Amino acid sequence: MWRLIALLALLANPALADITGAARVVDGDTLWICDAARCTKIRLCGIDAPELSTPEGKPAKEFLDALVSGKNLRCVPVVGHSTPCRHRSP
Repeated sequence: MWRLIALLALLANPALADITGAARVVDGDTLWICDAARCTKIRLCGIDAPELSTPEGKPAKEFLDALVSGKNLRCVPVVGHSTPCRHRSP
């Protein structure tokens, strides 16, 4: 029964659907994933990278950019009571 409820919640809320598209890195722990219709800002759960304004910020951004550059990404939002980053992001 709970699986049916979770599925209905996912279908009713498109924001919880998988997000697929090209990535643009903001900093070491944030990126945008864009498809033909929209762009979605993604904050990586469990990653605490230095801010861009610090000396370590630019290398952190470059590292994440090297990982995702030229690739299509798929973000699968995880919802549930045991999710480690539940309620930590807007």
